[in-house]
Amino acid sequence: MINQVNESETLSQTGVNKEGLLIEPSRTTPYVRVDFADGIIEMKGRSSPQDGIRFFTPIFESIKNLEKKSSIKVVFGLEYFNTTSAKCIFNVFKQLCHFAKEGVDVEIDWMYDEYDDDMKETGEDFEDITHLPFRYVERVPFN
Repeated sequence: MINQVNESETLSQTGVNKEGLLIEPSRTTPYVRVDFADGIIEMKGRSSPQDGIRFFTPIFESIKNLEKKSSIKVVFGLEYFNTTSAKCIFNVFKQLCHFAKEGVDVEIDWMYDEYDDDMKETGEDFEDITHLPFRYVERVPFN
């Protein structure tokens, strides 16, 4: 069972166990899953925590456990994130860049809502800065 962490808990504990990290979404924080066995990082929802560094610290710590994987699959499906979250997301990409330089195959799916050109462009900006390969996936709403 992957450890669960929520924003109201004290995040000085990483919330990481031998299987990974699971953070359930709240009104201001995204769903986050880091699966060590399968080398998967998922982040979905909205990210505007009051203390972004405190929220993202267990994520940074858990990603370190993927360093020895041959490949890492990353799925970013954020609908919104604030400036602090953007800086923290960039730090996630910096970790992934380090892994890629060490020979890890990093695959990133950047999901964005139909008609949300700003979110797609944000992904393109991250791709330009990091030189990591992004695949853009447009989400179409249910009718």
